[in-house]
Amino acid sequence: LESMYVIFIVTPYSKKISRALLKEPKIYFFDTGRIKNDPGIRLENTIALALLKDLNLREDFKGERCALHYLRDKEKREVDFLTLVDGKIEQLIEVKWSDENLSKNLQYFAEKIAPKAAIQLVHQLKNKRQIGKIKIQNCLPYLESLESATL
Repeated sequence: LESMYVIFIVTPYSKKISRALLKEPKIYFFDTGRIKNDPGIRLENTIALALLKDLNLREDFKGERCALHYLRDKEKREVDFLTLVDGKIEQLIEVKWSDENLSKNLQYFAEKIAPKAAIQLVHQLKNKRQIGKIKIQNCLPYLESLESATL
């Protein structure tokens, strides 16, 4: 299914390859129409697809080494996406359909690993805001800000 571009896999982030291999990858569809009628899952898949496209573009046009992962620890704290650029953590991204409260998991990992940016994307957000170094914003402006959106 991967080679036929039906799905793509997002692997867990770990500095140790052996630990990453033990954790299950997340599977996303290239065609979001294949997703059940769950708007939250469809939104997360759409964000994953946009991030993958953006990171691939950066690799192709800028020569940066990019990777898309998710982050989960032994205590089952999880953040939906972690982007790596040239081996450095660039962004932590948590996706929510309507929950405007700051994700405790995003806050925990943002403090622990200090990425360049930590963002909580909320589809039904009324007002964007920033809590510490974490931005809480609507999905559409974020997607429009990606480099791949300008092509």
